[in-house]
Amino acid sequence: MDRPNVNEDGSLKTPAYVTVFFNGVLVQNHFELKGQTLYIGHTFYKKYDAAPIKLQAHGDHRSQSASAISG
Repeated sequence: MDRPNVNEDGSLKTPAYVTVFFNGVLVQNHFELKGQTLYIGHTFYKKYDAAPIKLQAHGDHRSQSASAISG
């Protein structure tokens, strides 16, 4: 995962990117994240000093695993 870089005025300098392996198979390679994931509305970036990465799963996924790697 490459974190986003934000200018002092809050505008986006460079977006975040993520590489994802699912059950050992590459499914997203250096995929650009458009900002926060919203139920309704357009995605956007907010300036943060630090924040955790949150992954969400739905249902029973005992036999599956996903991981993101840092770039």
